[in-house]
Amino acid sequence: MDKKIFEVYLAKEDVPNNEAYAKLNLPVSLWELWDAMEKVRLKDGEALYMEIDDYYAFEYLTPHLEELDISLNELNDLAAQLAALDEVQGIAFEGLFSMEVQKKVNANGGVITLQDLRDLAVSAKTDCYHVVDAADDAQLGRFYAENGFIPELDGISDEVFEMLDFAGIGRMMRCSENGVFVNSLYVLRDGELTTAPPVQKALPGKPGYLFRLTLGLHPDIGDACTVTLDLPAAEAELLDAQEQLGVEGIYFNPLFVSPSNHKYDSQDYDHVDPHCGKIVKDGGRLLEDWETDNTHADRYILRTTDSENLEASDRLLIRVIEEAHKRGIRVILDGVFNHCGSFNKWLDRERIYENKPGYEKGAYISEDSPYHDYFSFHDNNRFPYNPTYDGWWGHDTLPKLNYEGSRQLEDYILQVARKWVSAPFHADGWRLDVAADLGHSPEYNHRFWAKFRDTVKEANPHALIVAEHYGDPSSWLQGDQWDTVMNYDAFMEPVSWFLTGMEKHSDDYRQDLLGNADSFVGAMAYHGANMAMPSWLTAMNELSNHDHSRFLTRTNRRVGRTNSLGAEAANHDVKKAVLLEAVVMQMTWPGAPTVYYGDEAGVCGFTDPDNRRTYPWGREDKELINFHREIIRIHRQNKEFKTGSLKCLTLDYNFLAYGRFTKNNHSVVLINNNENEITKDLSVWELGIPRDCTLQRLILTGERGYDINPMEIEVLAGRITVTMPKTSSMILQYRTEEEEKPVKPKTRQSFWTFG
Repeated sequence: MDKKIFEVYLAKEDVPNNEAYAKLNLPVSLWELWDAMEKVRLKDGEALYMEIDDYYAFEYLTPHLEELDISLNELNDLAAQLAALDEVQGIAFEGLFSMEVQKKVNANGGVITLQDLRDLAVSAKTDCYHVVDAADDAQLGRFYAENGFIPELDGISDEVFEMLDFAGIGRMMRCSENGVFVNSLYVLRDGELTTAPPVQKALPGKPGYLFRLTLGLHPDIGDACTVTLDLPAAEAELLDAQEQLGVEGIYFNPLFVSPSNHKYDSQDYDHVDPHCGKIVKDGGRLLEDWETDNTHADRYILRTTDSENLEASDRLLIRVIEEAHKRGIRVILDGVFNHCGSFNKWLDRERIYENKPGYEKGAYISEDSPYHDYFSFHDNNRFPYNPTYDGWWGHDTLPKLNYEGSRQLEDYILQVARKWVSAPFHADGWRLDVAADLGHSPEYNHRFWAKFRDTVKEANPHALIVAEHYGDPSSWLQGDQWDTVMNYDAFMEPVSWFLTGMEKHSDDYRQDLLGNADSFVGAMAYHGANMAMPSWLTAMNELSNHDHSRFLTRTNRRVGRTNSLGAEAANHDVKKAVLLEAVVMQMTWPGAPTVYYGDEAGVCGFTDPDNRRTYPWGREDKELINFHREIIRIHRQNKEFKTGSLKCLTLDYNFLAYGRFTKNNHSVVLINNNENEITKDLSVWELGIPRDCTLQRLILTGERGYDINPMEIEVLAGRITVTMPKTSSMILQYRTEEEEKPVKPKTRQSFWTFG
């Protein structure tokens, strides 16, 4: 969950009340700092005005920070250090701070510097202190007396012991140790402080990386098996990412030129957006806040239409895919071919290409445009600048492409499909946005996707074609169109209803579906039956994505969106233990587990656009990330979770048990979504497990996190008895000694994870 440490207001020093300003909730990423500088429109030589508007949980720092001349970079680093502290470490920081104030300020009239605060924050994560469960001197004195810290009290009787002045003892010890009480705990310094590394004081510039992939683990986690993957990156970094995290594939949301952050409103299918790629040439003015005429957006136009920027960005993607392939990582791209955006060069509603050399007139601008038939216009008498084109679901910012009216458009899109899976890009496939809505009739759509498949497979026979689809996909999965689908109906939706009672947009809550195992299995069976086995085993099993609310937010059972509840409500009362249950199901149910960036780090959010929050670099939920690494490892190492059969064993209210098994690998998955501990007697022999043997526990999750310490469960007469904590999940396994021989699948199977 994102932690807010400081809220800051930024503007130019000489005009702090100017309309050009920015507000930030620190800590933020380097890109967010740079974006803030862009909003302030600070020029070389101008000074930055910064004011801390809110200290949140660190109000006790207010009088000290207000006295300091501090830089934005330094304050952001302090915020990142504080955000990374857990509850006990936060108490330790406050205690160490109080001691430092007593030492430096109260004693000699000195000041606490920002470096001091950063040192204390870093030290709070070390062993330079002790925290004792004592709220006052009396409790502290009793603690010291009971635990042998005062030799003079050895051997006294219980009667005499209870007559001791514990408050006096505690006060004496506290004064001698210079300890302090913080939030009903006693903090004692016991070692040297750690010095925080220096931070550049200069104003933040543009970050030195271009892509930051969310398949890396942040180094602040402290685990030796963690990396941050910035691109461009050295080959060794990519290798580390693959080896350490177990990532097998990356699915990028759209990377093509687009004016939006989400990029589902394509401006140019032929190039990677320089804002995601590489900006070689830059300059020109930014629009003022009150301006709406995009023809004056000189900087944006230069960035997104200049050939040097476009070609450099394309080359960067080539390098990314090349390096990924060297490490066994596949890359699929997002194809939004149903509609484009009003900025698209074929339409040019915003007129940014109108006078650009090398570009044809857009269909909005001229009836004589070569792209006129790419769109459906209702009134051809409105040219020039004809606004009467069809929009997808009526949205004029998302012009509907007119495939049936233009063979040239169809050929162009097929060319795009071929281009990105061919040399020199070599992408490994396509995810197709709202694929069934492409044309105006199902008949045309089936014909087009058959052509699309032939085109893509001819260029790259191993390319994956996965479509976004709601409802029965069987007519599209006959081997001549799509390979598989985003598995909303036979995974995301049933899992969400069963574990949270929430619809995937957080728009509805159903008490009757919460914990309803019969409904869950029925939905899975019904919708799963619409897919042949190869499609089912490779279907994209997500808990969250760019369209729906974050699964972690759904665990709070709050119905609504940001416009009705506010973004902060998405973070409240979430139940991480329920998310752990869901991820265990995701990694053990048939299909390809696909992690939406940030889910592995504890990111919350209501439905679009709140679900696209910035990845919390330096503020990740460390335990949750490490859990994902372990459960991904379990998925990868055990064949039954990839290609094994599935059998449901027991269904009950808020309880589910199922098995995944091959000839020699047999696993039992148990989900207890009850608010109480339960004991279950289960039959497991149906999975091919011997009637008398021992199962090994691979993982246990619950409200205290997860446990991978091995434990044995006896099988007697084909049955097991298992006690499960409240809101928990468990994986048990039996494996024969005989190693299974690999079987070459008749149909290519890809298992994609990203995070």
